[in-house]
Amino acid sequence: MKKNIGKRILSLALALVMVAGWLPRMATEAHAAEPITLEGNTFTTSPGQGFAFRAYFYCHECGEYVYTDSNTENHNFEITSFTYKIANGTAEWNLTANYQGCRGSGTGINTYSCSYNCTEKLNRFLLKSYGWDPNTRTYHGAICVYITREKTTHQGDATCKTAKNCTLCGTSYTNASNHEKPDEFTYSVNTSDSTKHDKKYACCGATMETVVHTAEPTYTVNATDHTKHDKTYSCCEGIAETTGHSYTYAADSFVLTETCSNGCGHQAIASIVAGEAIYTGSEITDAATISYDSGTWAGATPVLSYENNVKVGTATAKMTAGGATASTTFKINPASISYATVTFDPENGTYNGNAYTPGVTVTFNGATLLEDTDYTLSWDKSGFTNADTYTVTVTGEGNFEGTTERTFTISAANLADVKVEQVGTLTYTGEALTPAVSANAVAVNNQPITFTYSTESEGPYSTEIPSFTNAGWAHTVYYRVTADNHNTYFGSFLVEIEKATVTEPTIASKPYNGSVQTADITDTELYTVVKNDGGTGAKENGCYDVVLELKDSANYKWSTTDNAQVTLQFKITRAENEWTVDPSITGWTYGEAAKVPVGEAKFGEVSVEYSGTTNGGAAYSSSVAPTEAGSYTATFIVQETEDYKGLETSVDFTIAKADQAAPTGLTKTDTTYFGKADGKISGLTSAMEFRKEGDSTYTAGFDGTLEYLAAGTYYVRYQGDANHNPSPDAVVTVNAGRKLQIVVPQNQVGYTVTVNKTEMEYEGSYTLKVEIHEGYTATEDFKIIISNWECGQQAGVEKTYMNAIADQIIEVRGVADITPPAAEIKVKENKWTSFWNNLTFSLFFKETQDVTITAVDAGSGVNTVQYYLAGGELEIDEVRAITNWVDYNGTFKIDPNNRYVVYAKVTDNAGNVEYINSEGIVLDATAPVLYGIENGGVYHGDKVFKATDDYLRTLKVDGVDVMAELNGDNEYKIIADNAEHTVTAIDEAGNVTEYKITVYKNYTVTYKIDGETVDTQTVGHGKDANLPAVPAKNGYVGKWDSDGKNITGDTTITVVYTEIPVVKPNDVKPEDRTDLEDTKAKLEDMLKDDSYTDEDKKNIQDAIDDIDDALEVIGNVEAVEDLIDKLPENITKNDEDAIKAADDAYHALSDYEKALVDEAAKKALDDAKAALAELNKPADTDSPQTGDNSNMFLWIALLFISGGAVITLTVVDRKRRMANKR
Repeated sequence: MKKNIGKRILSLALALVMVAGWLPRMATEAHAAEPITLEGNTFTTSPGQGFAFRAYFYCHECGEYVYTDSNTENHNFEITSFTYKIANGTAEWNLTANYQGCRGSGTGINTYSCSYNCTEKLNRFLLKSYGWDPNTRTYHGAICVYITREKTTHQGDATCKTAKNCTLCGTSYTNASNHEKPDEFTYSVNTSDSTKHDKKYACCGATMETVVHTAEPTYTVNATDHTKHDKTYSCCEGIAETTGHSYTYAADSFVLTETCSNGCGHQAIASIVAGEAIYTGSEITDAATISYDSGTWAGATPVLSYENNVKVGTATAKMTAGGATASTTFKINPASISYATVTFDPENGTYNGNAYTPGVTVTFNGATLLEDTDYTLSWDKSGFTNADTYTVTVTGEGNFEGTTERTFTISAANLADVKVEQVGTLTYTGEALTPAVSANAVAVNNQPITFTYSTESEGPYSTEIPSFTNAGWAHTVYYRVTADNHNTYFGSFLVEIEKATVTEPTIASKPYNGSVQTADITDTELYTVVKNDGGTGAKENGCYDVVLELKDSANYKWSTTDNAQVTLQFKITRAENEWTVDPSITGWTYGEAAKVPVGEAKFGEVSVEYSGTTNGGAAYSSSVAPTEAGSYTATFIVQETEDYKGLETSVDFTIAKADQAAPTGLTKTDTTYFGKADGKISGLTSAMEFRKEGDSTYTAGFDGTLEYLAAGTYYVRYQGDANHNPSPDAVVTVNAGRKLQIVVPQNQVGYTVTVNKTEMEYEGSYTLKVEIHEGYTATEDFKIIISNWECGQQAGVEKTYMNAIADQIIEVRGVADITPPAAEIKVKENKWTSFWNNLTFSLFFKETQDVTITAVDAGSGVNTVQYYLAGGELEIDEVRAITNWVDYNGTFKIDPNNRYVVYAKVTDNAGNVEYINSEGIVLDATAPVLYGIENGGVYHGDKVFKATDDYLRTLKVDGVDVMAELNGDNEYKIIADNAEHTVTAIDEAGNVTEYKITVYKNYTVTYKIDGETVDTQTVGHGKDANLPAVPAKNGYVGKWDSDGKNITGDTTITVVYTEIPVVKPNDVKPEDRTDLEDTKAKLEDMLKDDSYTDEDKKNIQDAIDDIDDALEVIGNVEAVEDLIDKLPENITKNDEDAIKAADDAYHALSDYEKALVDEAAKKALDDAKAALAELNKPADTDSPQTGDNSNMFLWIALLFISGGAVITLTVVDRKRRMANKR
């Protein structure tokens, strides 16, 4: 036998080789040449196919496994025929076998098939039961076939790019190790290790090897990010790495230069510039700005710092980056004291009779200034007591200049809080009444208060308080309140005179007497009885009206109403009633005569009504006494009338039932089984009823024998009825038989059978549950059999079986271990235990993370745990196709700046595989980048910027999320508001970039001349305007009315023109001297004002020169008039030289100057000359000579001649200068 099967196997192998040779491009199809008898119980196909078949018989009775080589006396298994076929991924085989088991023997014939794939391990278990016995409702057993195949590689000539069908399983596949261009390669930088490059096949891009670079690196500035440079190698393609520059910095005066030490060519230049500033009281940190002049500044942001930047003077601004510092200087000018805040303590005052001492506090930009250091104070008046206005002048000192004024006001006090009101109450008496009043003050602020009164708001007012007589309305009193240093106050109060109260009289009631009755009341001096009609009998709903009316309702009132009339009540009452003989009745027994009721009343006839319920449940109501047994009530009634009250009393009574004797002559039969209801009691009649011990109620309706009774004690009696009581019980005991048994399997492998009891009563119930052990599975042939009955119950489900009438024998079939292992991936607090898709990549971290994989298998145990790190989501087929799994040897790490999906593959010792994966994980250690602004930057005008990050979560400005407000380019605009703002960008991983910037407003400076706009400029907050040149205006000099410094709002600057006076020396008069000198002084002051241009100053100087010439003309005239005025009234010859000097000076004047000389002076000169001529007429020649004075006269003449020459030269010089000007 063994030799024959060996030959057959050899024949089969040869046949398979031949078929494989015939069909090299098709899936192998192999058939046995003839039926094969398995050697032992296993047959293995050729190595290329790799299938192993194993068959055996399973006995349902004893659970024994019977193989062809393990036959015994009671069990036998023989395979008589075995053929198989393998084609295109399907294995099919036919089996014929003889079997013998505990329950019988037979032959099994069946065809089995299953699909397979070369790259997957095959474990397939198939069975079919045989030998159905309808009596026991079970099978003899099952023929089982177990087929296995280890996973292998596909067979065929597929290449790395061209797919072919596997010659074994027919699956389309590619072969990564069979390259179409094995000698052609490309070279690129390795993505994991930038110090190496990959040598890849040109045909498919697969990496052949990874080696260290063979060339030195070079560096170039990155094309998209100028903060970085690219490192490349000439030996391969691609950028090895992109890293930040290695920055170096150098300073030269106000310039910083940034370069990269790696020689990539990066260079950028920044300079610091500063303009003049105005003193603010704090450090000035906005005078300097940084200008980036060339290149892209990419490294350390230059940091501004200042020295000596608080007080007026010269300050220094510095710009530092990378240890290098550039600097420049700027000027700090005094601030105008008018920009300071002046406050009083108190702010103002109200007259209170005391002197105020207002404290003056001057603050500037939040800082309190020091008197006599930063400013001085002067008040226009003192005292601070009376209501008045007091003005203080604040003059700037030191860091401040200019003046400013503030007013402190003491207002007149208000008397509105002074109130006058009526004190107490006035009640009508018929006489004039003067109200008592009270004021809440008699003096205020040490000033006495005067009160005057009037009945009219317009007066006249008097110190006398008005009086009033009548009641019924409020009288208005107006009052006036006055006091020095206080405002007059007018007020009013009401004077009320209350009506006199009249108390209503009491109306006494009267009992009913059958006659007409009225109230006992008559008229008085205050009221009249209007109505008092009365009545006869008692009224059901009230009383009879009595109406009284006041005689003077204007000044009197009732105590209960303000009406003139009041209605009072007069009542006639109803008589009381009572029982003179209390009602009663006695009960009796069914069949006896009824008892007679007893009862009598003081007023009226007594009637009796009967009501209640019979024992039969019928309701009873009648004036006639009942006869049936039951519970009743007798109601005794006296009807009520208007004149006396009624009576009603109820008395309960009972008509009792009659008694009966207990039953006799009963017999019983015991039950056959415990719980089986087949006991009997005989001898019952239809008038009887019974109950079982423990029951609370009896059952009736049996006549003769009571059957189908369960074991127990029974009580039998005659039934009661509406008029009779039940009889006493007759006691009968029925005994019980044996219990049914519940039997579970003795050998429970892979499962546990649980029942809630092991024995029970007949037709009893029990619960059954079969639980599969962890690591085992209920197969498709799983069955639970109870006493040869396949019950259909599933594993793990508890089920209750009822109405059992025989012992219960339990059997379980079809339990095997085919459960894959369980696994878990854990990253931080996140866990995953299954394979899933539609990943969101919503898990972010900014630090390196630990990855832990755990696996358990309760069956065969865990064999291997492997993992694979992917950069994106994979389908399950892609995961199964992974060949480079990494063995898991404990927790491993994943590093930042990458995306990960962790896939895990766990295999147990039975070959079951479980795939699970994590959520998409992003490790991002790079903070967001803010474009368009710099940290610490100062900007003028609305500022637009944007934040960029692959995973940007939020952008906040001053703590407020603005993501929803970004424009189409993802930009955000901060509206200029002269404030500092904090810009915060946060990505999903929690990386934060935060800048602080200041955004100042831009203002429009408008330049106007004579109301017309000639120019506009845009100037940033706190900056200086660039004043344009003042347009020339003929005959005027001009300047702007503001220096344009420290612009803090829209500003209009206007030209102020000053007319240059035109002074002509030939048009002036001596009386113009004072005006000319004043004008000259003003022009000289204008020369000191640097706001004027050089051309304007030249024109001013020319005007001054013209005034000097005019003053010289006046001076010449005045000098001549002074010489003439000094001539004596009486001329002598000694005055000749003085006269000659005055005459020479006069003739040296110009014609215009001569015209200015006073006419009286001219006449005086002419008179002096005539007198001198008269004296100089020739005298008598014989007159004696008294002395020789010729030399003295010569010197005097020379003196006067010299004086005249001086005047003449002055006039000539003036004329020459005027001629030069013309």
